[in-house]
Amino acid sequence: MIKKKKKRGHRLWKGMALYAVVFLILTAAGLAVLWNFIDAYEQSRPKNTVDAFLETLTPEKLSGSDGELLAGIDPKLQTEEQARQVIRDAVTGDLSYAKKSSESTEDRQVYVIRSGRQVIGEVAITAGEPDRYGFRVWQATDSSFDFSWLLSEPVSVTVPESFTVSVNGNVLDEGYVTGTGIQYSALEEFYGDYELPVLVNYTAGPVLGELVLETADGEGNPVVITGDTDYNAFLGACTDEETADLEELVNLFVTRYIAFTGSSNKAVQSNYYRLCETLVPGGALAARLKKAFDGLTYAQSNGDKMQELTMNRAVDLGDGRYLCDFTYTVETVGKKGAVQTVTNMKTVIVETEKGLRVEAIANY
Repeated sequence: MIKKKKKRGHRLWKGMALYAVVFLILTAAGLAVLWNFIDAYEQSRPKNTVDAFLETLTPEKLSGSDGELLAGIDPKLQTEEQARQVIRDAVTGDLSYAKKSSESTEDRQVYVIRSGRQVIGEVAITAGEPDRYGFRVWQATDSSFDFSWLLSEPVSVTVPESFTVSVNGNVLDEGYVTGTGIQYSALEEFYGDYELPVLVNYTAGPVLGELVLETADGEGNPVVITGDTDYNAFLGACTDEETADLEELVNLFVTRYIAFTGSSNKAVQSNYYRLCETLVPGGALAARLKKAFDGLTYAQSNGDKMQELTMNRAVDLGDGRYLCDFTYTVETVGKKGAVQTVTNMKTVIVETEKGLRVEAIANY
């Protein structure tokens, strides 16, 4: 009886062991199927595909992703490596994405990619054929990037011909000149008769990142140009001695010019010859004023007197020529009493054998 009980107990343990093995095998197989199912499901989630794609977007890779933009950068102002560094610096933070529902379908989804709050590109993922579980695996099929938001605006500046203009430390050559022969307002009345200084306009850019424009005068001294810059201030200044000599001539010229045009003392001819002592001998101005004789005969007043003269500007034009810009006030006594008249005048004065003489005049 004891031997039979031991035999039955032995069989029981073998059965339980076999059951346990079968159970473990079935459980393992079931778990394998479950894990494969879960893995297939995870692989089919668009989010995971996009996440994996973003992990490949290193700053170095992104810096070369917009080839068209890099090709359009002026290499004289910014090298490709400098431009790529600007992009790398701009995308060092975490990248994020958001689905563009308006462009997404069941088979293709589009996501915008952001660096911070800035959109830098897009990626499209496309669904493959269903697997054995009916899931469709997504793959990144195309992407594009746009870093044009890093482009600076082109800059333009007008400067005297002798000035140099630099952008990010690079001196601009004639290829950047977009305007020539720009007149100084102080000289505009005389450009048709003289070779006078002019201004030029430079335009440069864009570059990626900051664009720093600098200007310097002919001696290399930095000069700041703004929208309020008075370009006439760049014209050659006269020395104190030259200015004093010019003011002396201008005062004499204006006094005699007033006498001549007002027919002072009814002596047009004598007033003219006295005026000519301040003019270039035999010059065009003297000839032009002589033609006014007939009209001045009937323009007599009871007296004209200069009340005040202010020199607004004295400019050294070079080659012994000077520009004087001044304002004077004349009191004229007529039938209705004294009347004051304010006149703005510019004169070109030249050094002659007889000293400084007036060569041309223009009222403004």
